[in-house]
Amino acid sequence: VKILSSDDPEPVLEAASQLGVIEEQSSQNAAVTGLEMARMGRDSLNQAAQEAAVYAQLSSEQKGQIVRTLRRQGERVAMVGDTATDIPAMEEADLRITMRSSSQATLGLADIVLLKDSFQVLPTVLTRGQNIVNGLLDILKINLSQIGYILLLTVIMFLSDRRIFYYHPTQGGIIAFFTIIVPSLGLTFWASSGPLPRQYMRSRLWHFVVPAAITMTLASLVVGWIFGRGLLDIAYSQLAVTYLLVAIGLVLVVFVQPPTRFWVGGDVLSGDWRNTYLAIVLFVLFIVITILPLTQELFRLTTLQDAWAYAVIGAVAVVWTFLVRAIWRAPWLNRYVGILSERLEKS
Repeated sequence: VKILSSDDPEPVLEAASQLGVIEEQSSQNAAVTGLEMARMGRDSLNQAAQEAAVYAQLSSEQKGQIVRTLRRQGERVAMVGDTATDIPAMEEADLRITMRSSSQATLGLADIVLLKDSFQVLPTVLTRGQNIVNGLLDILKINLSQIGYILLLTVIMFLSDRRIFYYHPTQGGIIAFFTIIVPSLGLTFWASSGPLPRQYMRSRLWHFVVPAAITMTLASLVVGWIFGRGLLDIAYSQLAVTYLLVAIGLVLVVFVQPPTRFWVGGDVLSGDWRNTYLAIVLFVLFIVITILPLTQELFRLTTLQDAWAYAVIGAVAVVWTFLVRAIWRAPWLNRYVGILSERLEKS
């Protein structure tokens, strides 16, 4: 927290001490004044913007200069202003906050207006914002993984001169419902908080999506080959692939929010079991609709022919779980993703 003020240093330092921005008034945390800023070179200004917590006797342009300097250093800046002298700093900030009793100019510029003129709500706003960003990132992971394996399966289908896709479009809707649509609601409501740098977000997406999409494609091809060795078995192989993609798609939801260290690989440990419980409930519900005659007719879902078929799909799902986790944990993948993210950042 930094205080940018046009007032004299003494009252500003006293207010900063009362607010806990500085521990005590001393020469070590004295306010940087506008006159001192005017004499600073670029290097000194960069250092002062990063280290100082209290600024006094600033002009409106100097307030904007401090915010601009912080952003140039890679900081994300939220500016709280209430008068016309704060407008240059608010214009430079990433997030503009004002109070209901502020001037019309700052009200028109603000992203957030504090209706009760109290800052107590800001920590809650920050936490909710982090929840939204984390939830969207988790939803992106499972969506892009599905898009990835569908794209790869489509390319393989054309290259192998196959005329029928690996599952029926109706079954594809069921896969999306159980592994994307409903889990997205849980990932939204139960998203974790915490800051995420932009570069981290990009690298985490690459790190998660590419191994997941490739391994899910390979698993689908294996099951399609086992159950579809013949033209008469195409419909049955489509059913088997549907079972597999629902199973590993729900396991992927657990990997997005790992409840224990066993599931850590594609993402950091969350310790939250709610999405895991949701995945279990969805899998049980999927098995139930494969038994009911009405849903069997509507969604082209039936039970598999024997226990051997369930065992094969379960074995492939288990192998996929350990394989994709091992790839996520591999040091070479982290190095490759880091290099790729740096290149994308530069481009």
